[in-house]
Amino acid sequence: MLALVLSLPLCAQVPDKETLAAQAERFRALMRGAPQLALRFSEFPVQAPNAGWAMEMVSSVAVEPSGAIYLLQRGSKADPVIVADRQGRILRTWGKGLFKIPHSIRVDPAGNVWTTDAASSMVYKFSREGKKLVEISVGGLPVAPRSEFCGTTDIAFASGGRIFISDGYANARILEYNAARADESANGARPEPARASSTCRTGSLSIGTESSMSPTAKTAAFSASASMGITSASGVTWGKRSH
Repeated sequence: MLALVLSLPLCAQVPDKETLAAQAERFRALMRGAPQLALRFSEFPVQAPNAGWAMEMVSSVAVEPSGAIYLLQRGSKADPVIVADRQGRILRTWGKGLFKIPHSIRVDPAGNVWTTDAASSMVYKFSREGKKLVEISVGGLPVAPRSEFCGTTDIAFASGGRIFISDGYANARILEYNAARADESANGARPEPARASSTCRTGSLSIGTESSMSPTAKTAAFSASASMGITSASGVTWGKRSH
């Protein structure tokens, strides 16, 4: 996966190949000049609560300030959302039957837990205890997808209760929901995004301090946005995955 900080201005024009190549080279130069940090891999064994319990692929991990670790897994012998302490002891689980392809899990600044589904494009907000608080049906799924991976991929949180959802596999777009629209589902309505990225081919997105969102979408190099985040300067980052 390649992660880039996307802070280019409005996509008024489609960059030519030379411009894209120059941008790529500048990024590679930054990477070469970055300090090399030591990376140590370690296993995190989760203690099975019973003999028939088992996890399969863990697609995403999040950690809350208290130290609890949230795992989102895709196996049928355990709930999709698993919360464990740092010793691997399970604290609580939930989510059976809600997901097709669990993709990302995030903890927002208030301690709520959010998940995305790469097949159904359903986004859920839970309390830390697992009570479902909000669901967002992002929609826009292709009629005949080339892959079952065709929906939402990640979520990030900005100031003022705004959330940004990457609808990355089939649509290669970023959606912004404000707090009021995200909470509409609690009243049975389908929330609509406050803004969505356009289809101009820049692969860039920026969010200004005046809650402005620069239109953006995909280029040949950014065919699928698989992860995203908010920087301290209110910029949005996304990661690209190629299959």
